Amino acid sequence: MQRHLTTRDSEPVLAPEATGELVDLLCSVPDALDDPPVTQAAGLLLLTQASAAANANAVPQATVALELLAPVYLCGYDVPDLVREQFERHPPAEPDTASTLASLGRLLYGGTLSSPDEKTLDQAVALLIHAVALAEPDQPE
Repeated sequence: MQRHLTTRDSEPVLAPEATGELVDLLCSVPDALDDPPVTQAAGLLLLTQASAAANANAVPQATVALELLAPVYLCGYDVPDLVREQFERHPPAEPDTASTLASLGRLLYGGTLSSPDEKTLDQAVALLIHAVALAEPDQPE
């Protein structure tokens, strides 16, 4: 992320490895939204990817990034100024890990429909499985 922010080189954050690291990070803890440093890193990476992509996929990516950054903001951790301003104007809903991970899993899965990539599909499935494991029995999604 730092390289992209200083040089505007999009390749490091848009590379499939960056998405793999994002998924691995979120799946490495029992509940990502209960771990602000993990959620902060994941949300910032996804927000940076949305900024770097600057295409039709940027809006869904930014939306999921905001879902990830909401609990970070609510815990008082640092978030980008634009994100903080957005949350001050429109306070975020109570975080829901299963729903957030499912949103990211669906986003990744949607990307595999336009350019089939087995690794990205595997990552989407891993996130969806993790989301199901965290879901409450009466969860609508």
